[in-house]
Amino acid sequence: MKVVEILLVGLVIGFSISTVVFSIVSGDKKPIVVASATATFGKAPLEVLFNCSVYDDGEVKGYLWDFDDGSTSNSKKVSHIFYHHGIFNVKVTVWDDDNNSASDTIKISVFEYSPPIAIASVNVTYGKAPLKVKFNGSGIDSDGEIVSYYWKFDDGSTSNKRNPQHVYKKIGIYYPILIVTDSDGQTGMTQLEINVVKNMLPVANASADKLKGWMPLKVSFKGNGYDPDGRIISYHWNFDDTFLPKKMESDERNPTHIFWIPGVYLVELTVKDDNGAIARDYIKIEVKKNPVLEVGKNFMIKMLSNGLPVVSKIISRIG
Repeated sequence: MKVVEILLVGLVIGFSISTVVFSIVSGDKKPIVVASATATFGKAPLEVLFNCSVYDDGEVKGYLWDFDDGSTSNSKKVSHIFYHHGIFNVKVTVWDDDNNSASDTIKISVFEYSPPIAIASVNVTYGKAPLKVKFNGSGIDSDGEIVSYYWKFDDGSTSNKRNPQHVYKKIGIYYPILIVTDSDGQTGMTQLEINVVKNMLPVANASADKLKGWMPLKVSFKGNGYDPDGRIISYHWNFDDTFLPKKMESDERNPTHIFWIPGVYLVELTVKDDNGAIARDYIKIEVKKNPVLEVGKNFMIKMLSNGLPVVSKIISRIG
């Protein structure tokens, strides 16, 4: 706005007074604008509320915000979202009623979210089915924190636990995946490889120091087992004494057993490997009934130490 000042000056010349009028026109003053923002840096998408203060000797007629990303606004106070990372020189320009203008600039730094790094480990990567695997999950996030864990075991199963356990029941190569999510909603992923192979059956071998004899028959058994892809963890014998009040069995590797009743026994040895697979072997034991000897009054029966009877003829009697 123009301001005109009139100055009257009186001069005395002789006896008359002369008046001189000076007109002073002041120059137009430009407005002053100061821009402000609720945030000058942050991660995309970054929402910022802009405002400006104007100092002018007249009336502000217009505003123009240029957000340096192709967007503009004619409001004094405006909210804007920066969707991409970068440095944006946001400029506000104002005009007054004398068509004078002024500008101010604010630098906004927008950076991308740093995705988290997923870290996965297992206690075993190779084994026989069914294979029990213990998973361990962790994560690193440079600009936030890990808020969730998600496992995909590559066999149709999943888990939201950080450190789950899972059993692979079928043979094959599996690629489990761990996905971690941070506080900014960003995700990170890592993958493992689990090789599940077929369990080879163990082999059982049973032997005995004798296969037949007279009752009662004492037999010493010997158990052997072999596992081509593991180890034997247990031995179990069943002596086929099913007619006795108590079933005769043993978990010793090399037991001794007495057969009290004549008959044919199918003794069974069962071995188990470290993966739960079993194998069996059998031995047939024949127990004979002791013969009945009929002797006269002139004969004597004497039992030898080996349990066999000896018949002797009496030559003479005393008394």
